Amino acid sequence: MLTKKVAIGAVIAAVLVIGAGVYYIYGPSGIRDVGEQIERAQAQVEQHDYSAGLAAYSEIVKAHPHNKAARQGMLDTAMSWIRDYHVLGSNDKEIAATANRDLTPLMSRLEEGLVGASGKRAADLTAHIGWARFLKAKMGESEVEESAEPYFRRALSLDGKNVFANTMLGNWLLQVKPSRGAKEALSCFQTAVASGEEREWVRSFELGGWMSSHTPTSERELARLANEMRKNGEPIDAEEKHRILAIYTPTLGSPAELANVLTASPPEESWATYVWLDAGPESSDPEWQELKHTFVLANIDELAGRKEAALSLYQRLAQNHLVEESNLAPRVQEGIQRLQIGPKR
Repeated sequence: MLTKKVAIGAVIAAVLVIGAGVYYIYGPSGIRDVGEQIERAQAQVEQHDYSAGLAAYSEIVKAHPHNKAARQGMLDTAMSWIRDYHVLGSNDKEIAATANRDLTPLMSRLEEGLVGASGKRAADLTAHIGWARFLKAKMGESEVEESAEPYFRRALSLDGKNVFANTMLGNWLLQVKPSRGAKEALSCFQTAVASGEEREWVRSFELGGWMSSHTPTSERELARLANEMRKNGEPIDAEEKHRILAIYTPTLGSPAELANVLTASPPEESWATYVWLDAGPESSDPEWQELKHTFVLANIDELAGRKEAALSLYQRLAQNHLVEESNLAPRVQEGIQRLQIGPKR
């Protein structure tokens, strides 16, 4: 029969053994090992290898379930993947299968992460669940587009200035409710930009939203946004510039539609933005590019009330043989007729 002293000694020894194990895992060397694993996982995320990064974080969490940094990194990776999600496939069925395979477990992780979360963190997670649902509707065809909206609204009720909820709701409104949702979308984007967070990502969603809408309001706002980004020196790639430039095409739409775009900013700024969008080596015909520039400048002068300057530019265009043989000719003649001084002969 064990004496009282022996029993106490056995308990102490057991505690020391357990303590040694805990120290091995969570002591200096154990913490260092976990930290190195987190660094490697994060490096994969920063290289946009979200799948590998998420798998690495998941393994760390499995081995160290109480490590807050690893758990937070896992959820942050899931959200980063959702924000930057894209998929390639040879057909719609293949794309849908891949999207559902990826997005369903990502949503589950974020829903698990919501347990015990509050404030901004809960808003971040909720907004991303909403965006994942929207992606499943667009790509996976396994949700309806409207299923995303309640999540964005809930996220904003938790954090009204949340950069993710505002940006995602703004983009969603322009894709799903382009006419009715434009005013609210603009307010959402303004709030997101004012937050100072995730600026480049916000701009990409903002540009994408206005480009997708195809309404007079969206085209005017797109022109205003391009002007603002130019003035601020914000990055915008050549493909985005080319897509924005399409709303300035002289021979598409009506004079009123071109005027809607050109008056989105003050005359000098509007002209500078147009030239900025059309700069670069993409133009295969510099002479024709110059003629288009002249036509746009004539319109800007006319809209600004500089009628003599505008008329002179229209008349110069009318004398060019390339214009005479193009579908720009009727537009040039319309401009001359609007500004012609004196009675017609």
